Amino acid sequence: MAMERVLILNYVALGKKVAEWATDETANKESWPKDANDLRKQVMDMAMIPERINEIQVIQPDMHQYILRLPPKALLEESIAINTADPGGAYTVANFYYDRVHPQGPGISNIDYLYSRVGDYTFAGCK
Repeated sequence: MAMERVLILNYVALGKKVAEWATDETANKESWPKDANDLRKQVMDMAMIPERINEIQVIQPDMHQYILRLPPKALLEESIAINTADPGGAYTVANFYYDRVHPQGPGISNIDYLYSRVGDYTFAGCK
């Protein structure tokens, strides 16, 4: 059985939430989620966080630091196996990418595209 992944329900809203956290100017970063349950509560209408996630780390580098975020080994290995077994199979991506690039698509504003991308790359996992 495949491991449960984070399921993003609303990319724009999730990106706005990430932007809120990233621009929090309070001394103790009061808006940042304190633990996995607080994260679930804060993003409940935007993303479904699997119960297997029981710990979080919130990290914000400065302009001179880059965080190389590696995927969990087990998720990556599972994704490699799935995509190797069915190399021509469907590989889904978030709809907002289609909305942005397809000439007959519904379109998406620059700011909603930005928020969608922020939500996607902050919460994305191997698929």
